[in-house]
Amino acid sequence: MKKYSFIFSIMGIVGLVWIIFGNHSDAASVEELSLIQIAQTVQDENILIQEWSVHARENLETLQTFAEVKAYTKEMKKSFTDWKWSVQKESQERYEVIGTLKKNDLTETIKILSTDTKNNVQTYVIYEAKGAGYEGSIQENMGNYMKSQMSDIFTKKPNIFSCIIGHYDGNMRESMLEQMNGLLSTFNAKEIEALEEEQFISTSAYSPMFKESVTTDGKDMNLQIGLRKEGLGAKTTIVIGTPIITIEY
Repeated sequence: MKKYSFIFSIMGIVGLVWIIFGNHSDAASVEELSLIQIAQTVQDENILIQEWSVHARENLETLQTFAEVKAYTKEMKKSFTDWKWSVQKESQERYEVIGTLKKNDLTETIKILSTDTKNNVQTYVIYEAKGAGYEGSIQENMGNYMKSQMSDIFTKKPNIFSCIIGHYDGNMRESMLEQMNGLLSTFNAKEIEALEEEQFISTSAYSPMFKESVTTDGKDMNLQIGLRKEGLGAKTTIVIGTPIITIEY
C-alpha cells in the first residue's frame, strides 16, 4: 500500500512552517486541545475514527551543554519512573533519549533530542500520544489526562499538533472532491492550496475553529485534510490535522 507523508512536504514549505509556528503556540489546556474539536466535528459527520495522535514540543533554550541535558533527562526519568527509557544516540554532536509507556490502545512517548552544532546546543522535549479508536469514554477522559501529562513535561507553552485517521461510516456516493468540499464546509474552512490526484486529494486551509496557525506565502493556515481511495468501491480514508498533518497513512 502506498503511503503519503504529510509532514507538510506536499506543499514544500517545511522550514517556513517550523520557524513561524513558534510564534503561534497555545497553552496545553483541555479547552485548547484541538484533537477534541476535530474528533467531535468529524463524528457528527458519521466519520469513524480509527487512529488519533497528539504531538507537542518545546525548545529547551536554557540547556546550553550536553551535561545540562543529561541532568535534565535524569530528573525527567524520576518524574516518569514507570516509563521504559533508553538512550537512542550519544555522540559529540547528538544526544537522544526516548521514554515509552503503553497502556491498552494508548502509546505515549517522551523524546529528548539535543544537537551540538558549532558549540551551539539545541534541545527539544517532545511528547507524543497515539491511540486507536475514539469512544465516548476516551473523549471524556483523554483531554484531562493529556493536560496533566503536558503540565508535568513542559515548562512553557508547547507547540501542539493534532491528527486523526478515519473513514466514513457506510457507503458514500459522493466523489472525493465532493467529500473534501463537504469537510471544508463542516470546519467553516477556506482553502489556501490543494493537491489533487486520481485517488488522492490534499487541501491546506484556514478555519476559525482553531487558534493555532502557521503562515505560508503570507497566508495563515491551520487545517490540512487528506483523502485517499485505494480502488473502485473502496472506502475513503480521511486524515485531518491541525495546524498541519504530521503522520503517515
